[in-house]
Amino acid sequence: MSNSSLENVIKVLQKNQNKAIPSSTLEQWLQSAFSEPLTKGKIYKLTYQLKNKGYLLSLRKDVLYITSPDKMVDIPALEEQCYRSMLHAHCKKYCDTKWYIWDLSALELNLHGAILTIPDEIIVFNNKKQSIETVLFDKKINFKTYESKTKNLYASFAKHTKKIKIKGWTFLHANLELAILECLYCPTLATKQYSETLILQAIKAHQKTLSFKNFDAILATGKHGSSANRLLKLIQGPYPALAEQLKALIKKHGNLL
Repeated sequence: MSNSSLENVIKVLQKNQNKAIPSSTLEQWLQSAFSEPLTKGKIYKLTYQLKNKGYLLSLRKDVLYITSPDKMVDIPALEEQCYRSMLHAHCKKYCDTKWYIWDLSALELNLHGAILTIPDEIIVFNNKKQSIETVLFDKKINFKTYESKTKNLYASFAKHTKKIKIKGWTFLHANLELAILECLYCPTLATKQYSETLILQAIKAHQKTLSFKNFDAILATGKHGSSANRLLKLIQGPYPALAEQLKALIKKHGNLL
């Protein structure tokens, strides 16, 4: 295994600086540079060597970022550069087109437009996958599904989504009514106060256009009855007229607590 072969790979890396590549691409470059076939073990050792020399940085186990030994990598800037494209690619790979952003991230998109912040964990609702996986570094994606009496509810909830383009990537996210109910579905102590603050901000900004038709259709799926009751409690003081409309819907679907 010659040093000149590895130097040829380094030349390829230097021509592709500041790019994120799948580990399979690096494997192809290595296999092309060396005359003899490389085992998985040798590829692992060469990859480690290139990382150790400062030519590569792992974004996650199957994605590498090409840099150089004389460059200090700005991690926040790198996250800003790569997060959205890697999130989109990961969701498309495992869920094709049947997925959307829900919960707090969806609520923020409804409030602030095409500004998708980089959360520690983003929740993606889809039609088949339940797992927590890595987007990049320590940023996670939580894939969730919904079922009611063994019926998959993705198609029902996908009707309540909106498209948004963020830095060239098109994302689906829950519309305002669905995002509000999702945020109240199972709030944690860490997110409860922030969720409620955002919900009140959203209702203040959109109280004239808030769709009770959407709330009605969502509750008709048999989900989010508890969320609707939490929303009723939250708005009955500042928005009594809206609270009465919501209360009537909750009663209609037999969910009033």
